[in-house]
Formats: sequence, structure tokens, C-alpha cells
Amino acid sequence: MSAVANIELMQPQAEFLFDKETKFLGLMGSYRSGKTWVACIKAVYLASLNIGYNGLMTEPTGSMIAGVLLPTMEEVLGTLGWTDVAQDAKQTGKCWYDIRAGAANSRVDLHFPEGDVKIMLRSSENWNRIRGFSIAWFIADEFDTSRGDNCKEAWQKMCSRLTSGNYMQGCVTSTKEGFQWAYKFFVENKGPDRRMIDIYVDDNPFIDDGYVEMMRAQLTAKQFEAYIGNQFINFAEGNVYYAFERNKNRSLETLEKHPLAPLNISIDFNVAKMATVVGIIIGQIPHIVDEIYGCQNTEALIKEIIRRYPRRNITCFCDASGNTQRSDYTLMSKTDIGQLKAAFGDQNVKHYKGNIPIADRIGAVNQKFENSLQQRTLFINDVKCPRLTACIEQQGFVDGKPDKSGDIDHFPDALGYFISYIWAPQQHRAKIQVLQ
Repeated sequence: MSAVANIELMQPQAEFLFDKETKFLGLMGSYRSGKTWVACIKAVYLASLNIGYNGLMTEPTGSMIAGVLLPTMEEVLGTLGWTDVAQDAKQTGKCWYDIRAGAANSRVDLHFPEGDVKIMLRSSENWNRIRGFSIAWFIADEFDTSRGDNCKEAWQKMCSRLTSGNYMQGCVTSTKEGFQWAYKFFVENKGPDRRMIDIYVDDNPFIDDGYVEMMRAQLTAKQFEAYIGNQFINFAEGNVYYAFERNKNRSLETLEKHPLAPLNISIDFNVAKMATVVGIIIGQIPHIVDEIYGCQNTEALIKEIIRRYPRRNITCFCDASGNTQRSDYTLMSKTDIGQLKAAFGDQNVKHYKGNIPIADRIGAVNQKFENSLQQRTLFINDVKCPRLTACIEQQGFVDGKPDKSGDIDHFPDALGYFISYIWAPQQHRAKIQVLQ
């Protein structure tokens, strides 16, 4: 352990913090290994080395800037003895800071006795907004968790802004998200200008007792190896829903056996191919007991739901994009979600404000099919839900992404909206905002 201004650091954190020679530096670690914490300390350190020059910090989404990065930065600055009151700082000779939170252009201003530093805060997934300023350094937190080719585009944009300073450096912190950007950059294409440092949850002496065992129940075996074991694991091979086994995840429950059970109806909106699954929860365990397919639009689906399930208590789950799209092509109709709310009530229609990443949605479903303790807590009546079962068994990957050919993705997507809304692991909740 080493100490920096009353902050104890684990050895990997100290290596990440004090390495100012490597041009591109990565800290890859398990959940709860202290990556964001030390990233904020690193930001203050780099700012102190580059007074008079600006810096940049990113999170994948704007909600993570507000919900994760800013609170951690305030905590770090407080621990370092900084104040947010300028007059008090001038009287005591302390450094002080000013946080300017905005919808798309948040900023932390650090005021040293020798001069000032502005730290721009941006979403790496919205990389087009990383422009119009020159920086001496950047730190991209949870960088490899971004979607698709986003990392490549964001990295190029950040590097193009790295133009002037005393100590110029680009840093990333992240969990290992399969063999994606971080693996290709730091391992496959390793060179003298880059260094990857590993940090593990076991390195953290402040971790809660029992945390690792608790996470075994919340993650699949593959997820546990990646997010706790800090290993590069290929999530994009074989079946998308690799944890499902028909015989072991078979439900014998039916709607007829539970005539008073509330229904959880989850919908994937498509023109003329509405895919809908119907679940009930028995002893905190979801059972999928019916499916609806082929309704032309949301209006037709609502009529079918009411016809099939009269006098039932219904809650709907759906894709957030249904707040803007219409499944019937008519310009005068309400949005798909608007139609559901009109039929079943605002409080009975659940969706994310911004869609959960596809990988997290799939991971939440796989974790329910079977977690790393070999516990199964999601079951499907394959007789009542033949299309859903077939799609779950057959959907694979094409070029590293879930196969969408032949409409094979609609039913699994519908299932995922329901499962991920209620049971997504807590680590994913910082990435999303939920409308209750």
C-alpha cells in the first residue's frame, strides 16, 4: 500500500496513478476494484502536472457522468482536502473546485494556487461532442463497455484532441468486455507506447465481506470469469442464450393453474410481427407461460391481450424506442408506448428511459437461466411458447453480434425487456435511467 494525500492506494492503483511516461495507459479490473475512484485521483494528478491546460474525462453515457463520475470526483476532492467555496480557499490557501453540470457539457474546474485547469466531462458513446477544445490528457472510465464500434470512433476523437500540455497521456479504465477494443489495443497490438495494468477485487481490502459470493448468484459462469475473475472472455460465440437448457428450464405452470396471478406482458414492437411473451411470477421466480405473435400493430395487440386475458391485472414491459415509433406507419396514431399507457394505465407500462445495452440485457436473461452457482431462476413453458423456445435455442452470433435474420431475435428481445427491467445486476443500473 502507498499513500497519496491521506488516500491509501492498492499497488495496481499506485502504478496507474504515478505512471506519467506511458503515452496510453489502461487499468482493467474486476467489479468493485476501485477503478473509477483512482481514475478521479489520476485526473487531479494529471491536472496538477498540466496547469494551464485542459483535460477530459468520459463515461459511456451522460447518466453515468451524473450518477457515477461526478459523485466520485466530489468524494475524491473532499478527501484530498479541496473545498468548493472559493472564499474559504483563498483564506486558507487551499485548492478549490467548481462543478458545472449540464445536460451535454458538464465540467469540473480545478483552481490551484499556480493556475486553473478545466476538466471537460463527456459521453464517449456520444463521441461527436468531443470536439472544439484542446487537451493535455484524457481518462475514459468504463471505456470498453460502450456499444459496437463506439470505442474505436471515440478513441480516435479523443486522441485528435490531445494536442498540447506538459505531460500528455491518454488513459482508460474498464472491466474486460470480451475480446473487444481493450484486448485489441493493449494485448493484440501491444507496443512500447501502451501499458495495461490489471486490478482485482481481491486486491481491495475495503471490499464488503461476502461480496464475491453474492456476485456468484448474480452472474453467469462466463460473466463471473470476466467481471470478478478479470479475464478476457468471448461472449460472442456459440448460442446467444448459452445458459438455456430446455429440460432444465422447462416450466409446467400455466395461466389456468393461476387464474388470479398478475400478468407481466413484454413486447418487442415490429410492423406486422409483434412479438409478445406473457409471464407470471411464482415465489419470486418468473415463468413464461404464453406468447402472442403476428399482430399487425400495437392497437391489434392490445385488443388481443384484452380478449385473451379479461379481468387480469396487467403490467407491460417494452423497448424504450416505442416511445417514439409507431408500429402501424400512420402519422396520426399515438406512439406504441402511448397506446399501451392509454389501454392499461401509465403506471402499468415499464421501460427504460434509455435502452439497456444489448449485452447487458442478454446477460441478465442468461443469469436467470443459470448463474455461476448453477441455480436456475427463469423457466419457460415450451408447449405454450414454442416460438420463444425455438428462438432462444437457435439464435447465434453473426460477426460478433446477435443474429437478427429470419426474425429470430424478436421473441428473445421481448423476454429481455421484462427480465432486465426487474433483475438486471446492480452493476448495470448505473448505465441506465428507469421510468417508473
